[in-house]
This record gives sequence, C-alpha cells and structure tokens, in this order.
Amino acid sequence: MNLSFDRNNCFVTENNDKTFKKRVLQCGTGDTKPLLWSRARVKINFLDDIKTENINLDGYKANISTDVTIGEGDGEFSQIVDEVLLTMKKDEWCYVRTKLNAPQNTNCSNSVPDMDNDYTGLKFNVYLQSFEFNTGFGHLEPAERIKMAEDHKAKGNKFYNTGLIDQSRKQFLRALDYLASIDLATSSNDITNSANKLMCICHMNLSIGYLKQGQYAEVLEHCDKGLSLESDNIKGLYRRSQAYIKLGRYSEAFSDLSCALEKDPTNKEVAKSHKVVEKLLQNT
Repeated sequence: MNLSFDRNNCFVTENNDKTFKKRVLQCGTGDTKPLLWSRARVKINFLDDIKTENINLDGYKANISTDVTIGEGDGEFSQIVDEVLLTMKKDEWCYVRTKLNAPQNTNCSNSVPDMDNDYTGLKFNVYLQSFEFNTGFGHLEPAERIKMAEDHKAKGNKFYNTGLIDQSRKQFLRALDYLASIDLATSSNDITNSANKLMCICHMNLSIGYLKQGQYAEVLEHCDKGLSLESDNIKGLYRRSQAYIKLGRYSEAFSDLSCALEKDPTNKEVAKSHKVVEKLLQNT
C-alpha cells in the first residue's frame, strides 16, 4: 500500500496494483483492522447514478448494511472492496475511486475533489460498521470442511486461469486452512483420502503460481508438502526441479527429473529438461 496525505490533509491510500485509491472521510476507532476471512458488517453507497443490477457485487449490497466474509468473493468488485476493508478500522468511512468500468449510461460525478484523475471508474463510499476475527471451523463436520475447501480451490483455479495469481493464492491457502483443521487420525478412510488428495492439489497449484513469479523457495516448500502426500506426482517433481535449476542446485534437479522420467517416460517436457540439466552437470 502507498500512503499519503492530500492537500486537505486527508489520509489517502493507494493499493500496490493501482486498482483503487481510498480517502478517509471519517477516522475509525480502536487499534485493530480486519484480517482476511474476518466477518464484517459493511455499507456501500454508490455516488453515481448507476443501476447496481448491472454490476456483480458478489455478496455485497448497495445502500444497505451487509454481513460478509472478507475474501470469500471472486469478482473484481468484491476483490477491491475486500482489499479496502483490510485497511480500515471499525466505524471508518472512506471514499473509494477505482478503474472498474461503470455501466453504460452512468452519470459519473467527482463528488470528492483532489483525487487522482487516473481513477475514473466506479466510485463509492464504504462504511465498516463492525468486524470480528474468524474463530475457526469447529462447527463444521469434516465432510463440510472438504466441501468448503473444494469451493475455495475452484475459486483459486478461476483466478489463476484469468492471470490473477495473488488472488488465486489466497483461495488455495484458505482451502488448506479448512483441510488442516480436520483431525485425520480419527477420520474415516474416505475423508482422509479426500483431504490428502485435495491438499496435494492445492500445494501443486500454489507451486506453479510461485514458479511463475520467481519465488523459488516457496516453490520448493509447496512441492515438498505435496510430494509428501503423493510421492509420484509428476507435476510436483517437475516444478521442484525447475526451482532447483533456478537456484543452481542441478544435482537435486536431475534427481527429480530422473524420477519423473522413470514414472512417465513419454513426458516430452520432463525429458527435454532432463537433457538440459544433464549437460549442465557435465559442464560443472
């Protein structure tokens, strides 16, 4: 987040992705702010004459107080509001300008001056009436937790497939939170197998996101965790090898690729990388 004051000495926040800019209209109370997955009561007022049915509010509602879980939404609007809420305190009012396109035939205004003209999309006020931190999943049966984890995995896949890696990561991690809360030692074989399979998939999905972003230590972490659940996972072995290569750990990369190639001799991508690493080892 980029923090500053405008010429009227009002506190202004701009997120790192530069998708919104927030100006505090009324300071909140207390020293804490909500966290991802906190429950919150929120009121959103649009400042332009728009038809909200033309916008995917994704759990939020216009002009009335709404109870939401921060991070549950998977739309562009909810993602921005979620990120705004994470910067707010209880009882805070703020004005938000975004780059989200307003519906056609919207009578746009500039109700609050002195904000960057780059943000010419949807504009609205947000009031954080209250929030409470997540208290866990004790009220859910193991099968329900697996269902919630599946839902978050599906949202994560949707984000990843549209290039929103950071948003996808939040969903995969949330899925893992649900799964980690299950006591596998006392669960049935079906629950245990389903949870372990889903955990492996989430770790593999996290690993490819980190690999794309060049965060190789995190790739190794999640590949290790996934492979501890499914030792012959070709994707895990291959992605871990690619992280090892970037870190100059060629022997370990060669070992993973050899193992993957043994399990799937027809995998052209693995075979190609195996030859590359073999040459690197010969030249060192």
